[in-house]
Amino acid sequence: MIYCPISDLRRYITLSQNIKTAITYILSTNLNNLPFGRTVIDRDKVYLNKNLVVLSDESESFEVHKKYIDIHIDLKNNGSTNNECIESAYKNLTISKPYEEDEDYELLTDDKLSDSDEHIKISLFPEFCAVYFTGEAHKPNLPNNSLIYGTKKSVEKLVKCVVKVLDDTNITE
Repeated sequence: MIYCPISDLRRYITLSQNIKTAITYILSTNLNNLPFGRTVIDRDKVYLNKNLVVLSDESESFEVHKKYIDIHIDLKNNGSTNNECIESAYKNLTISKPYEEDEDYELLTDDKLSDSDEHIKISLFPEFCAVYFTGEAHKPNLPNNSLIYGTKKSVEKLVKCVVKVLDDTNITE
């Protein structure tokens, strides 16, 4: 996982050709001006989904991808969104929805997690991004305070881009 200001993505441009394509596009494009929906950047290798997402602390599932790297970028919001990530993707997670190859995701629940498990909790502010590599479980789109206070029930909305990058890094677990 990488968490950094969008401008710092240039540091990772040499990881692979597809990542270079994605980062070059992100740094040279005003993402706010893109239409909602899917924008194709390089065929099925790199594309972007821009959506209005509802942040909900009701989410119980982590997602994990096998083919595509996710680059999460929040565009317009009044606060921040939290994403929760487990470094060891399948450690203490139970499969709640088997892998869907066409959609490239598997859903995992954290019902077996304990206080001793290591979580990385981040607030994804505008001008920052989170990069989740294949095999890294993450729980996106949680409201600002849900991870801190746990009992707050809130619903917020924000505009979010997820750049999908076909993993050509040759990095293995």
